[in-house]
Amino acid sequence: MKIKRFEKLLDQYGWDLNSWPTSCRIDANKLLEDDAEAAELLRSLKSVEDLLENDSLPMGKHQAVDDIFAEIDEQET
Repeated sequence: MKIKRFEKLLDQYGWDLNSWPTSCRIDANKLLEDDAEAAELLRSLKSVEDLLENDSLPMGKHQAVDDIFAEIDEQET
């Protein structure tokens, strides 16, 4: 497996390789053994997902906050 394929699978299935199809999981594990960049991508994604999981704001609230700041930016320009 090449790193680009690994990145696409991370986007599709997430950091938990147990949720990946078996053939992809086997290839990903081989890549992770040999490729520090792949291992870092996996760690980074898990870290981001952990932060989001522990976030006290529901996802819809984030959009509301973003909308408020966008409106402020628009009024200031």
